[in-house]
Amino acid sequence: MAYADYDDLMKITEKMLSGMVKELTGGYKIKYHANGFDKDPVEIDFTPPFRKIEMIGELEKMAGIEIPKDLSSDTTNKYLLDACIKFNVKCPRPQTTGCWISLWDISWRRRA
Repeated sequence: MAYADYDDLMKITEKMLSGMVKELTGGYKIKYHANGFDKDPVEIDFTPPFRKIEMIGELEKMAGIEIPKDLSSDTTNKYLLDACIKFNVKCPRPQTTGCWISLWDISWRRRA
């Protein structure tokens, strides 16, 4: 495991999550009350293999934005700060590009 890359870690995580859900529930699908018990549950399917997405590309598509390609630039950081303000995504300090992208990902997944 010393030379594992992100593909190996994704496979391990997929096997762990899907196996845990199957062991606990007897199947790969669960109902999740994301919006409270008084609302209809969301079904989450943990059947392997999981769908893989390119994070930045998917965020751009979902939000209708185009994130600058140089993720280390001040321009990108400012662009993401402005986009977070526009879409009401809160980001505590440190307000780095990585923080913005992670919060965007979480926020847009909740909206999907």
